[in-house]
Amino acid sequence: MEVRPPPNGGTRTLPCASAVGELSRLKAAGHNNVRDASVGGAGGTISACNRQAGLRALPLSVNNYNKDTGPAVPTSANQGKEVFVPMKKIAIAFSAAFMTIWTGTGAAAGEISGNVTVATDYSFRGWSQTTRDPAIQGGFDYGFESGFYIGTWASNLKYGDDASTEIDLYAGYGGELGNGTTFDVSVIRFEYPSEGDSLDYLEVAGSIGIGAITLGVNYSPEYLGAGGPSFMYPYIGYSWAPGDAASLDFQVGMSMAEEIGGPDEDSYMDYSVTLTVPIGGADLGLAVVGTNLDEEVCGADCELRLIFSISKSM
Repeated sequence: MEVRPPPNGGTRTLPCASAVGELSRLKAAGHNNVRDASVGGAGGTISACNRQAGLRALPLSVNNYNKDTGPAVPTSANQGKEVFVPMKKIAIAFSAAFMTIWTGTGAAAGEISGNVTVATDYSFRGWSQTTRDPAIQGGFDYGFESGFYIGTWASNLKYGDDASTEIDLYAGYGGELGNGTTFDVSVIRFEYPSEGDSLDYLEVAGSIGIGAITLGVNYSPEYLGAGGPSFMYPYIGYSWAPGDAASLDFQVGMSMAEEIGGPDEDSYMDYSVTLTVPIGGADLGLAVVGTNLDEEVCGADCELRLIFSISKSM
């Protein structure tokens, strides 16, 4: 994620952990243009960092995953295994997170930001969430000057005939540790409005930024709902922005859970290289993404491919 101050201030490139923690302070100083370098994900501020750091979306299609036996080749019996969560439940969870942070920071002034993205695929952790169809995504964030933030983000997805929407709620804190080292910690709630709450789950995440390098890990004690296996996602990212014209981001991550990579395979690797170019107040993205999964596990949904996106921050 790159924060662009006014022309006379030069260009700063920050890893996401730093950018999240400094967002409100930078905007208060007049640094208003924040660019996204995510893979087919939310453009903008904190949402962009969460996408880039591996905080959103399932690392494999729900169609291909059984909480007891692991992934399987899709069949008519496991298509469309999505869930519905009443909006009242979402509102209560979001309000609780907001009030906790609001009172803990003394209701410090902050910054509201929004983002919208159109992409040729919703791909995350290497796995297409839309069976390689286009996605429209967007979110809102509130960042406090202290470094606390809360937000929500949504996207269409495609699990069988019924599931069509993902809604994420998150809260976190980011800041500096000194000597150019930054950090970010957060909690993310994954909601899938459709047929119940069997797949809703939480992830906790943490990352450390050292210059242009970000090291992080996500963890879920019950992946894909109550009774699911524990899940861990360590990753490393590198961001290179040689000038004002473009940025180039690299990321490699490892999804780890029982048989998540197929029979007797408890892990799989994903990778991405993303070029982001600002044009006319928006960001154009071109990403190469892929995994080391076998074709029989996921078909074309996790093979090497190109993704185009256009994002706008507000």
